[in-house]
Amino acid sequence: MLPPDLGTLRDPEEEATEYMHYRQFFGVWDALARVVECEALEQPQMNKETRAAWLDDYKTLIEQAREQVVKLLTTDWLVSDAETRPSNAKRHRDLVRIRQIYIPELILRLHTILVASRGRVPENLKHALSLVNVVADSRYRLYDDFSAQAGRRLGDYLGAVRQAVLAGLEGGGSDPFRILTV
Repeated sequence: MLPPDLGTLRDPEEEATEYMHYRQFFGVWDALARVVECEALEQPQMNKETRAAWLDDYKTLIEQAREQVVKLLTTDWLVSDAETRPSNAKRHRDLVRIRQIYIPELILRLHTILVASRGRVPENLKHALSLVNVVADSRYRLYDDFSAQAGRRLGDYLGAVRQAVLAGLEGGGSDPFRILTV
């Protein structure tokens, strides 16, 4: 973690913005980790009240993580107009490379959490399929951040989306879009 006084940076603006972007990223990463930790706390021998409290915490953590990830994905995280100047070409390539590593990872982690929790929180399957629209949106160009490296290919994400659509069909019926309207 960077020293807290770096948060007071104002000049140059690019460095202050980059610092805030990293802080946002670490907050998102921590939120996803808290979801996994909470999920691990579930025990088969929980009584009704304990299970209800756990489920409420679990739902809240997933919702917070989802909101934070989507907020990060829908901003120009680590890429601003200042980095596109010719004098900053190497720095821009470095930041794009960081995005190519972590944007697909965040998308896949969130998608996996949402789909895996569908048994306890049925609306999460709908949220997982709604994430596809964010990834495909040309305003954010998140699809450009998927690289050809194993585990970070767009095809891997589309395979996970396919599994989510199939999971949506588990409830019966043949309409693959029914889960989006429920």
